[in-house]
Formats: sequence, C-alpha cells, structure tokens
Amino acid sequence: MNLGKKQTHYLREAHIDFTSFDIVDIAPQPDDHAVVILAHKDPRIGHLRFNEQYRGKSLWYESLERLMDICVSMKLYRRTEANRVLKNFYETKEGGNGND
Repeated sequence: MNLGKKQTHYLREAHIDFTSFDIVDIAPQPDDHAVVILAHKDPRIGHLRFNEQYRGKSLWYESLERLMDICVSMKLYRRTEANRVLKNFYETKEGGNGND
C-alpha cells in the first residue's frame, strides 16, 4: 500500500497490520493527532468489523454506521464528513475495489 507523506505522518500513533486491515479514513485532529478508521477483514467471522484508533486507543464496532455516529457525537467528525466516509466506503465495496 502506497501512502503519502501526510498520511504516513498521521499513522504514526496507529498500529496497523495491512494484511488484516484496510484504511477507511484518516481524519486529522487538533494537536497533530488523527482518527484512523479501519476495516478488519477476518474470514472467520464472515463480515467486516471496524476499528477506530485515536491517541493510542483502539475501539471496535460491528458497523461503520455506529462507529461514525459515535465519532460525530464525540465531535471528531461533522455529520457531512461521516456521510462522505460511509458513501465512499460502500461505493468502493460495491465496485469491487475495496473490502470484499
């Protein structure tokens, strides 16, 4: 996976195994941190699970919708940004270029 300099900078606090995870979104935050949203591909469970990493914490969610709702309520994303992430993720998935 080729990442730009800026993306790599924001991933420095994240712990990602790129064989098991796809990056859904990276959202820069104040004080040089970022929220990193990941899709976990585990064939044993038969569906995607989602992980949010922010400031050294890692939280798991069963749906991207729930994760984004929490991010909006915590003011890490605006609703329009969350909707963009959802739309882009599902369009990519349906196109066969993403998390199958």
